[in-house]
Amino acid sequence: MVNKDSGGGTFLWLVDTVGGYFRNRRIKKYNKQARSVEEYQINAADALFPPQSYRDSIIISGGSQDERLHLCAEILSNANNAKHPVIILHTSNGTMENIVANYGLGVVANARNKIFDAFTSFDFNEILQTVTDTCKSKYDIKPAGRYVLQVAHDLLINRGRKPYFSAFANCPYFKLGDHITSRVNSGAITQDAADRLNSLLLTGQAECPKIDTFFNDMKSQIDYMSAPDPASVKAVSVLSAIKNNQILCIDLR
Repeated sequence: MVNKDSGGGTFLWLVDTVGGYFRNRRIKKYNKQARSVEEYQINAADALFPPQSYRDSIIISGGSQDERLHLCAEILSNANNAKHPVIILHTSNGTMENIVANYGLGVVANARNKIFDAFTSFDFNEILQTVTDTCKSKYDIKPAGRYVLQVAHDLLINRGRKPYFSAFANCPYFKLGDHITSRVNSGAITQDAADRLNSLLLTGQAECPKIDTFFNDMKSQIDYMSAPDPASVKAVSVLSAIKNNQILCIDLR
C-alpha cells in the first residue's frame, strides 16, 4: 500500500518527464537529419561558412538585416572563390548590389547598369526553347513559330549581327518578306537562300502576330535593365553567367 503523500506520484511524473525529454530530443534529431537542417545560435560567419566551403542550398532567416547580409557576403565570397555560378534575384536591394559590386564578386544588372540581354551566349535551339517554354500559357505560339524565328535568326546572322534578345525584340516580323527581298536585291543572299527563307516564313506566318506580341511584352517588362546595344557593353544573361561561372545580381524591381 502506497501513501498518497509518499512521493510515488511525483516520481512517476519525473520519470515520464525525463523520458519525454529524451524522446523529443531524439525526434528532433531525426527530423533535422531528414530535412538536412542545421540550427545555429550566435556564431561568427567564418565558423558557419569557412572560406573553402560551399553549399548549394542555404536558407538564412532570423536576426537583423545586417546579419543576414553579412552571411550572404560570406557565402558569395566562397562561391566566387570556388568559381561557382550564382544567380541573385532581388527587388531594389541596393545593399546586396553593393556587396556584389564593391567586393568584385560579380556583375549587377539594374536600371543604372543596363547590361542584361536574355539571349546572350544562346544558340538558336536555346532561344527557341526559351521562347516556347515561356509563352505556352499566354501566347500559345504553335510549333510552326520556330520557322519565323529561324528566318529572323538567319537574317541577323547574314547581316553580321549576333542573335541578341534586343534584335529579336525589335525585329519587324510583319516585314520579314520585304527584308528577304532587300537582301537578295543587294546581293547579300542568293536566290536559293531567299527561296528557303520565304518557304520557312510562309510555313510559320500565322504565328507572326503572337511572336511579335510576345517580344513586345517581354521588352516592356525588362527594358529597364535590357542592354540597348549588347555588343558594346558585354551583355550578360542567366545562361552566360552560368557558363562563365559568374555571380549575376538581377534587380527584378
